[in-house]
Amino acid sequence: MPNIKSFYVTVLSQSLSPCEQFLAAGTNFGNVNIFNIKTLYQEDVNQGPRDLLTLPQKCFSVNEKSLQAMTSSNDNLMIGGKNCIQGFSWNDLVAPKKSDLEVKPCWTVDLRLPTDFGSKETVDCLISGDNFSAYAACGDNNVHHVDLEYGKVKLTFSGHTDFIHSMSQIGNQLSSASEDGTVCIWDARKPKPVHVITPHSEPKLNRPHLGKWIGAVTMNEDWLVCGGGPHLGLYHLRSLTMSKVLLEDDTHGVNNVLFHEDSIIVGVDGPFVYHCLFSGDITVKMPTSALRVYSVCLQKKDANKLLFVGGSGGDIDLCAGSKLQDQVVRCLS
Repeated sequence: MPNIKSFYVTVLSQSLSPCEQFLAAGTNFGNVNIFNIKTLYQEDVNQGPRDLLTLPQKCFSVNEKSLQAMTSSNDNLMIGGKNCIQGFSWNDLVAPKKSDLEVKPCWTVDLRLPTDFGSKETVDCLISGDNFSAYAACGDNNVHHVDLEYGKVKLTFSGHTDFIHSMSQIGNQLSSASEDGTVCIWDARKPKPVHVITPHSEPKLNRPHLGKWIGAVTMNEDWLVCGGGPHLGLYHLRSLTMSKVLLEDDTHGVNNVLFHEDSIIVGVDGPFVYHCLFSGDITVKMPTSALRVYSVCLQKKDANKLLFVGGSGGDIDLCAGSKLQDQVVRCLS
């Protein structure tokens, strides 16, 4: 008989191991589920019942808060906690003989942020940086560049007035999307934004009934894509002009966006993941197990190019070629 708690699981964050054969998924119950992706695609009759392969090989508790921030760097899985960043060794996480209770962080960086009345103590978003560092968007509405080797904040980026949903980095450029309706573009060496984009001020993007919040941002050398309450917008990064409205007919908010080859992958606040071209043409509209998509993760090295889609409900869709739902794994809690 399934645990009643399993019916209320929401997948909020995901990250792949450096070899891309293991997936970590963070849930609203503060737990991490570790899946062995490789075994799902091995044709071995001795693997055991198929149902067991779709369950995590480990499920351990990190804290009592929702795990919204997770990324991988070198040999570590990094998780944002209560005013801290914790690092777990991937070797420990994938070791079959190590029990769930034996999994402990191998290091913890205390961010030592002020906890004023009304401010959150959580890390809302986390991406890895260069030279064993990370960018952490925290409850003080700032982004902090953290030196993980020495355990201290190198630089604080201040410019948002509400919590930060998403970040993207390329070279010395960093972008962040916030509940305050802005996307800040930063020079990673300076504490103040060099540009601020307000998508809701664009008449073609504005959707007043959904609000001005920006839930997702990503960028490459030439383009920036962002959306949330406003429609998904494609911006030319050098001129900062809005070039195209994407998914104009979709009525949902935008929670996730990433570039993949010549496409843009979009997870919305509904049961769909889209693939669209820079021209705006939709090439794939894929139904998902999750009624709302909160997390997408993509293999970049593996030939399968699996896309992992999680959200409300504990199921994570594995999509072959990043486009077609192939298998489903399930988080326990």
